[in-house]
Amino acid sequence: MENIDRLPERLRYFREQKKMSRKQVCAALNITPSAISYWESGKRKPDADVLLELCELYGIRSVSQLFGNTEPLTDEITDSEKYLIELYRNADKAAQTAVVKLLRSWNM
Repeated sequence: MENIDRLPERLRYFREQKKMSRKQVCAALNITPSAISYWESGKRKPDADVLLELCELYGIRSVSQLFGNTEPLTDEITDSEKYLIELYRNADKAAQTAVVKLLRSWNM
């Protein structure tokens, strides 16, 4: 539970690291100012889709970093990952969309 409790401070930290105001985040994600205020105060938590959007906006490589996981991520791609990338690239658009949706649902 400790990492979930750190989410509000981490959201604020990453926004400030990007030198973004709450208003700028609202515009980028098409959300209300009260939403960010609630998230950063811990009154509410963003849903999974919003967490992914925040990661992209703040340049965070993993949702787990939002929860305080500071383990370094490796840039080394394994043979298994290369194989999966090849399968994904050769799939049609519908299959790629399904894979992304599935992975996003598992990431939380």
